[in-house]
Amino acid sequence: MKTGYGEGVSNVDGVYCFRCGVALISDKVHMQYLRSAFPTQVLKCPDCGLIYIDENTVMTKALEVERALEEK
Repeated sequence: MKTGYGEGVSNVDGVYCFRCGVALISDKVHMQYLRSAFPTQVLKCPDCGLIYIDENTVMTKALEVERALEEK
């Protein structure tokens, strides 16, 4: 699964929404971390809007934002 804004996330693992039971789709969302907002591409339920963030996305994007904030 690719992660990061603009790279296109695909649901190759067949992840489904636990609320609605439908397959998640790739969508752009704005996330916030340590008072800093950034856009990223994640899997999202097309019905209820629940998002799925895999561990790789959390580790790479959070680290990227954290480093950017430390440089300021």
